[in-house]
Amino acid sequence: MNAFPRCLVLLLAFAAYSCSPGEDEAVVIASKASYAMSDGNIYEARRLFQKATELRPEVFEYRVALAGLLRDMEGKEQASPHYVKALEIIEVESQQNHERVDEHIMLLVELGRQDEAKELLNERRERFPDSETVRLLLDNQEILFRPAENGDGE
Repeated sequence: MNAFPRCLVLLLAFAAYSCSPGEDEAVVIASKASYAMSDGNIYEARRLFQKATELRPEVFEYRVALAGLLRDMEGKEQASPHYVKALEIIEVESQQNHERVDEHIMLLVELGRQDEAKELLNERRERFPDSETVRLLLDNQEILFRPAENGDGE
């Protein structure tokens, strides 16, 4: 399994504490999915993230987790619609909250769109020179933008 969805386990745990009553069911389901994923039960995790995404289609973290699982289990073609929707969501969210640019950049990199990710990072560096998130990304560019080991953008 790729490392990108694994970072979502912590993000989803934190999200559980900041939801409104209408979001409770999706948060509980996503938390169970995160636990299943960390326990190695990827089929259950996929089923639960699918349900969480159906309940809350606008939640970036659910979409990316589902896409990552589908990519690892069934291939890029099955994951693609979820990655595309996640990108639409994070493009808006990172404009509203510049500290989410890391997720935006990481998704672009995951999709093999390094040039766009670099352009976005440079644009944010100019707009938000004091951003800790942007500084951390800049400090770790050699890791973030290193070529894929298997040569096919994965």
